[in-house]
Amino acid sequence: MVLRYDFGMRKFASFMLLSGLIFTFSLQAIAQDVVDTVVDVDIERKVGGGQREVFERAITKVSDQFIAQLIGESKLARNQSVIKNRIVRNSGKYILFIKARSPVVLGDSLRYGVNMRVSLKNLEALLLQEGLLYKADGPPKVLPLVSFSDRVNSQSYSWWAQAPSTAPVLSDLARRFNLSLRTELRNKGFFGLEPVVSEYRLQLPAALMTENPGTEDLLQLSEFYRAQVVTKGQVIISSDRVRSDVFKIDVRLSALHASNGRVIGEVIRSYSTEPGPFQQVVKAKVDEVLDKLVGDLSIQILEAWKSGTFGAALLNVAVNGDLSYQQISQFKRLLLEQVKDLKTLKERRFEPGRVLFETDSSSGAVELADSIRGKNFPRFQVSVTNVESDSVELKVTPR
Repeated sequence: MVLRYDFGMRKFASFMLLSGLIFTFSLQAIAQDVVDTVVDVDIERKVGGGQREVFERAITKVSDQFIAQLIGESKLARNQSVIKNRIVRNSGKYILFIKARSPVVLGDSLRYGVNMRVSLKNLEALLLQEGLLYKADGPPKVLPLVSFSDRVNSQSYSWWAQAPSTAPVLSDLARRFNLSLRTELRNKGFFGLEPVVSEYRLQLPAALMTENPGTEDLLQLSEFYRAQVVTKGQVIISSDRVRSDVFKIDVRLSALHASNGRVIGEVIRSYSTEPGPFQQVVKAKVDEVLDKLVGDLSIQILEAWKSGTFGAALLNVAVNGDLSYQQISQFKRLLLEQVKDLKTLKERRFEPGRVLFETDSSSGAVELADSIRGKNFPRFQVSVTNVESDSVELKVTPR
């Protein structure tokens, strides 16, 4: 007997059929890394096994196989619950085709060979959403480094430089800001640190207690607290130029990769309060806009996480060779398809016989070069000619 999908099957099979039909035509057209594979599933004869059980076991087996290749055996073992409930349950997104062959009798068991077509691109996308493609375990940590300035009353507060008691109104504003940010981040699977309430400042070396830290200082702070993201910025409260009982709140926030200082999100806003007493109207305006403000920033952080560039190294890849624009485009596509360490590939400079790409790579330049050496690129002869700490030089010749 050959097991096939049938519209009369139970709920599971119906779901897989619909998913297969949809994704076979839509995803197969765009996925560039579709893999055909066969897995064996053994079912005890005395117990028996229906079509559903054969497919479930085959999907679990092939999922574990490819996930282990992407994230490693140890991380696969540590995250079995998440993989089972959030990845395998959505297998219709990366299993494009499945069909079981007639069983072979092996003693007390029946062995089914199950043909499957798997989109690694879509599997990686699911793993990214759950944060499983990254080396760090657990939710990413976000460290807020936002200073607050009250120019009306000549006060300022930065949690890493001053105790909360020095500016109680501003430190309270900082606490509320961090609480709102933590809530938004938690809803998106991130962990926001709370440095004000927990008095993180007391743990810091004196050298890092600078009121206006540069980018290098920010990255040292993130390393000190083992955070993957830094949200830096300023909230400045000043008097309106026309009315003395109206106040302006200017906000400039940005999120940075802690590993390299690249900006992954930015929010710039300016608000005016209603007329009234300073503390009352400022508090009312902050309460009104705070959730939307930090929500906009957290969405950008989430998008950077899903894009696969989180924690990746920024490298240059130079392609040298007498290539037409069409050939360059073809080679770029092949490079992204075959070299899994590459997350993006952006053209930065065109010169005669040379194109310089900028890429987000999950590995360093040496590892990236080794990965390229081990790949076969149809229609192109590729060799690595030079490797620096932040760049890889390639010689590409059309075949």
